[in-house]
Amino acid sequence: MEDLPDILQTDEFRQLLRDDFEFTPNKHKSTLNKERRLTDGMTRLMFNALKKWERHARYEEIDFVVRLTRDFQRSVCSSDQKAFQKALEHNGFVIDHQFFRGGRGRRGESKAVTIPRSRVQRAVHFIRQWHLSQQQDNEEFDVDWQKTFDFKGVQIPNRVRINTRIFRNEIEQTKEEDNKLFEDWHLQSRLIDAIQNSGWLEQNYRVSLFGRLVGTGISSLQSCPKKILSRLLEGCWQLDVNTASLVILYQEYQQRTGGKESFPALEEFIANKTRVRQTISEHLGIEVKAVKQTFTAIGFGMTRRITPYPIRDRTGTVVNYQATTLSRNLGSEENAVRFLEHEFVQQYWSEYQELTNKLTKRIRKENPEWIQHLKIELGKQDSRVASSRILDKRKMMAFLFQQGEARILRSICRQVGQSLVLPKHDAVVVNRRFSDQEVFRIEQGIQEETGYRIQLSNEVI
Repeated sequence: MEDLPDILQTDEFRQLLRDDFEFTPNKHKSTLNKERRLTDGMTRLMFNALKKWERHARYEEIDFVVRLTRDFQRSVCSSDQKAFQKALEHNGFVIDHQFFRGGRGRRGESKAVTIPRSRVQRAVHFIRQWHLSQQQDNEEFDVDWQKTFDFKGVQIPNRVRINTRIFRNEIEQTKEEDNKLFEDWHLQSRLIDAIQNSGWLEQNYRVSLFGRLVGTGISSLQSCPKKILSRLLEGCWQLDVNTASLVILYQEYQQRTGGKESFPALEEFIANKTRVRQTISEHLGIEVKAVKQTFTAIGFGMTRRITPYPIRDRTGTVVNYQATTLSRNLGSEENAVRFLEHEFVQQYWSEYQELTNKLTKRIRKENPEWIQHLKIELGKQDSRVASSRILDKRKMMAFLFQQGEARILRSICRQVGQSLVLPKHDAVVVNRRFSDQEVFRIEQGIQEETGYRIQLSNEVI
């Protein structure tokens, strides 16, 4: 489990989170230690709200609702998990005790917990005041190449230095606003390490089983929302792979078949995605961003499954809500139906399913060693995978895509050299603007190294 910042492991901060316990010296030592562990568990849940993979599937669109797994509770208080749940509920955390065991093709779901916004507000205020009490701020941007992470032969810098002075000025001039709470929590949580370390933020990584480079630790910038990242890395630029999942899987299939088969809608989208999205957004009368998110979701295997789960709104009120994944992206059931009825969407979706089905059959026929290896490794984590006869299509496509994505990422990192600031999954942040000619050469280099013909967007972070 990740270590919490020192200033959030003080009794002064712990008392802010607890209304049901007084951290006074006259308490018995064992009692104090137990309550400190429980309170630090609350803080960790608050940090989990910043991680996409900790969002609960039933509440994925709602801020500050995270999974409450058995393993997490054991890590906080192995011998008395009821005490942890009781402490949570006494301090405004709302636990959804419903959970579903996996089976018959359904993935298991843990309990969920809603983090009270009042506790996050207290934490943000505490960090802001602590920031103002510090004597020095850093005003220089820098990247440390003395210590690096080896991403399969490509070196990735382990430390980035940010300008903390601008945030001191902001704190002095602006008021705390509830509608910006999630953004403030993202920002303030990362500023702690930067302020304590002269502006330096440790960037630690691991390589996932599927090959993706994953940032770890509270100070990781890789998982930052772009809006926050642009403030932390002001003046930097981003090279982003366009329609990565579609391009990779499409070209994986074409490489295996010699490019003999055509997918008109997919090829149209790859070549003119901006125009296609704009046309459909105008047809539906909604923002292009929502259409973009929906096409991205299709690329990651979205289905039309109804998900009748109770969902909490931003005030914590439970609302009974039935919606497809589409309607959540597009704003309403009506928009979802009109999207599905659109001629291009129907052809695109049909071709995408056909492409992935045929690619799956090709790979199984080839019987590459990685299928069995992946099944064994996933089986160690999930008994259903271990007992299944074959590896399912979705995991195969995810592995194939993420392996391709990682190869592209390594190629970009290698070519930008020490202009690299931060690798993301399908993009890199760099410390300067690359010219159109430089971007073209990088695209050519990617094709030579990986076989993928891709396009990069070049924009301010």
